[in-house]
Amino acid sequence: LSLDPLLTPQANAARLYKQYNKLKTAEEYAQRVLLRQRIRFLDPQEARSTIRQVSSLGYLLLGEIDDSYTRWQDGYEASDYLDFVGMHAMQVSTEPLAEEIREFNPEVRVFRNHLEILPALPAEKAAQDRWPVTIFFGALNREEEWQDIMPVLNQVAARYGDRLRFRVLADKQFYQALQTTQKEFIGRQDFYDGGFVPYPVYVDVLQSADISLLPLQDPVFNRGKSDLKFVESAAAGTVAIASPTVYEKTVENGKTGFIYRDARQFRDILLRLIEGRPLRRKVMEAAYDYVKHNRLLCQHYEERMDWYKELLAKRDEL
Repeated sequence: LSLDPLLTPQANAARLYKQYNKLKTAEEYAQRVLLRQRIRFLDPQEARSTIRQVSSLGYLLLGEIDDSYTRWQDGYEASDYLDFVGMHAMQVSTEPLAEEIREFNPEVRVFRNHLEILPALPAEKAAQDRWPVTIFFGALNREEEWQDIMPVLNQVAARYGDRLRFRVLADKQFYQALQTTQKEFIGRQDFYDGGFVPYPVYVDVLQSADISLLPLQDPVFNRGKSDLKFVESAAAGTVAIASPTVYEKTVENGKTGFIYRDARQFRDILLRLIEGRPLRRKVMEAAYDYVKHNRLLCQHYEERMDWYKELLAKRDEL
């Protein structure tokens, strides 16, 4: 079960209620797991009712989060942290998240984010003389992350004019701060104010770009984030320029992507990539191969299945 970001809270609540009432019985399936992904209980009464309902049917009840709970701590506290303590077990995407959740539930497992599908590399990226160079930025709640590199982006945009294009998803402040006419905001104004698009649209836009920007500052909240945006960029054939926070553990600097530590270093890397199509091609192919051989769900799903079977075997104990 997961929330649909394109639905209102009321519509999501109604949708989840219907799903809970369609749970299978032991006669239909002997081993059953209910995974609650990025969902918060609204209040303790709702939480306890749901937990009793699911547990009475013999389900293994799992929770999953992909961000530090601290940003929404008041909401979790209001429901007595039953999103964590009320689960048989929890799964997360990073070890820092696991450390946070172990405060509430000792049964925690880390599964890195992987891709279900690896698309083919866009053929046009092989062209050696293709202009303009396209830079992509797309993220929610990142307004504090890119302030230090925006002056650089505007300087570089002025230098290259119509040979440099920006495509921006979700972050209107980033789009508005860009001082160039060569920019495009992805998302309809009448559809959640442009904040959301269907996932295939995101992938298509990412594939159209040559360079993707992955800035993250270093507060505690960000340290729990996963490297998924780099994995998606690499799979799309887009070269990532990333901050050391989160991405330094995955990106091989200069080989599968680039890590910058200050605005000056960011500028140097960006100019090298804009001017150096052979360099972009080399890094793009290395990053794509990294995902192909390491970050596909088909290579890792058995780890999850084995753990679920272990949990099911000791469900009563949990």
